Amino acid sequence: VAQAVESATRLGVDLLTLHAFGGPEMLKAAVQSARVSSKKFKKPRPQIFAVTILTSHDDLTFMGIHKKISEQVNLLAALASESGMDGVV
Repeated sequence: VAQAVESATRLGVDLLTLHAFGGPEMLKAAVQSARVSSKKFKKPRPQIFAVTILTSHDDLTFMGIHKKISEQVNLLAALASESGMDGVV
């Protein structure tokens, strides 16, 4: 993911989305890569938004998650914020 963010930054991409289920290490690596790459390529840092739960999902038990959708969204949104994401979807 960090390498993909580097490539996107080099190409001048303005905004990226990543799935928050990737976890804190992945999200933090993406943010760090965007910061470093923007300086390296002298390009604006792309904003990175974390996707929480797809709107097409109304039940997460198939993934072994037994929380309400709203609870899981809140957990993933907090994770995204703590990881340095610019926003959430």
